[in-house]
Amino acid sequence: MTQPELFQIVYSSTASKRIAPEEIRAILETARAYNPSKGVTGLLLHDGLHFFQVLEGPKDAVESLYDAIAKDRRHANVVRILAQSIPERNFADWSMAYSEASPAELREIDGLSDHFRDGGGFANLQKGHAKLLINAFLNGILGNRSA
Repeated sequence: MTQPELFQIVYSSTASKRIAPEEIRAILETARAYNPSKGVTGLLLHDGLHFFQVLEGPKDAVESLYDAIAKDRRHANVVRILAQSIPERNFADWSMAYSEASPAELREIDGLSDHFRDGGGFANLQKGHAKLLINAFLNGILGNRSA
């Protein structure tokens, strides 16, 4: 049996209101319960007001999940940064990895310091910047990691 194509969507969004830590935990619990049944893994970064998320897995499952997320009223300004086939997962060990990303941490990432220092947020990231942010997480540069 042929494995389904691995697909990745990276997006950013702005929370409709400040999200309390309990709400973030609930979002993560829901994702971590739902994603394994669909073969989806990924990463969620949150800076207090904005989200940056990576979804990866079978193309149909990733696109369906992204469509549902884009309609979620808890956030707005959903911007798809990347949508691409991938040869392997970046987050195979996480149903949904998570990190709170402080502005100070974001300004320390090589290749992103100017972007975040100049007031750029997740919503303004270009494809190359998104890849740098993903690598920063994978390399342990962002703190408060949770699997």
